[in-house]
Amino acid sequence: MRNSIRILLFGLTVLFVACDIKNEATPGPDDSAPQAAIAAVLQAFPKATSLKFTPIEANRVWQAKFAVDAARMAVYVNDNGKIYEATEDTGASDLPATLLLYIQKLYPKAIILAAGKSVNDGVVIGYKVSIQPDPAVKSEKTLLFDADGNITLDVDAGNINAEDLPTESAVSYGIAFTDLPEPVKAALAGFTFQKGLASTDDGKTTYHVFATKDGIITSFVFDGSGIVLKSYEEGPITNPSENQLLTADTLPDTIKAYLNKNYEGWTFAKGVINKKDGKVTTYLVLFLVTDTYYSAEFDAEGKLLTVQKL
Repeated sequence: MRNSIRILLFGLTVLFVACDIKNEATPGPDDSAPQAAIAAVLQAFPKATSLKFTPIEANRVWQAKFAVDAARMAVYVNDNGKIYEATEDTGASDLPATLLLYIQKLYPKAIILAAGKSVNDGVVIGYKVSIQPDPAVKSEKTLLFDADGNITLDVDAGNINAEDLPTESAVSYGIAFTDLPEPVKAALAGFTFQKGLASTDDGKTTYHVFATKDGIITSFVFDGSGIVLKSYEEGPITNPSENQLLTADTLPDTIKAYLNKNYEGWTFAKGVINKKDGKVTTYLVLFLVTDTYYSAEFDAEGKLLTVQKL
């Protein structure tokens, strides 16, 4: 499977979910973040408690882990106090139904390794999800979604050899064009920057960049010196299917009957109707039983196809 970065316009489909966030970098006893970085985080999150900093890229980028009330937060900030990304850890039940549909349709065997919602001034501006597309294959993908759950960036790390597996400290965070190293900016001369992601593992950072030129979409992977490690021209990727939100009122009676019979006391949480050529193909329903969430997929007649505990 080739490596690629895909920019998509729409979203749709997760069944196997690991809700604990990985990449929980633990600061060593001698780590001391620059005052500018500390001040920036405290200014953006004045209620932060249990604040801990970890160097991600030596003397340049830091990860701050902290709590705001009951929420667990992660912020990536540089030594000058610029915040690249702020995310709040979340479970699958808090993810938009359209986002879950996207993963389920494109990666039906996926395990969610990490999930977070990107926030700015307390407002959710998007979601970042890391998945292992197939438990039998050692690979990892980072997916970015907008606030409505529509996919905006799909970074494919491809198959990973054992010696290339990311370490426990491997992290990624969104960046703007101005955050790129000068050699990378120079290498992009003539291209229009669209989106970027920095991936740091064991102190080494690579830059995944999506850019356009003359109407052609190109995805790049650069090292810090501006050398292109990988690049691909990408064609437009069509939406896997049409979809619309499903509500408790529009839930088909056959599905309600099944849930009443097999999941006593269930409560509807969210759902999506999958359509193709205007016709219903499947229903994805997220529902709650006591304190446990389930994801179930039904066919157009309301017959159960799959169900998984989240």
